[in-house]
Amino acid sequence: MPHKHVPRRSSRPSPSYEKLFSRVRRIVTTPRALLEKQVDIAPCEGEAPEDWQRLIDHLHEYETVSLIRQLDGSIRLRWRAQHQ
Repeated sequence: MPHKHVPRRSSRPSPSYEKLFSRVRRIVTTPRALLEKQVDIAPCEGEAPEDWQRLIDHLHEYETVSLIRQLDGSIRLRWRAQHQ
């Protein structure tokens, strides 16, 4: 995912959130996703709705990322390169 310094949250993420974040990071860093700068993500069975919402809230913090909710409940995640 695009790098951005984000202040640490006061509470440590739950193991289930860390697992979700890792799963989405693996999807985002595939060669195709990196080339297209977009990917569709969706919650998997057994993932907590609170973790999914926390991930969405976290992604909204990035100025270079846009999230587009799809009719099937998935989210199209798009990003643009940061100019430094």
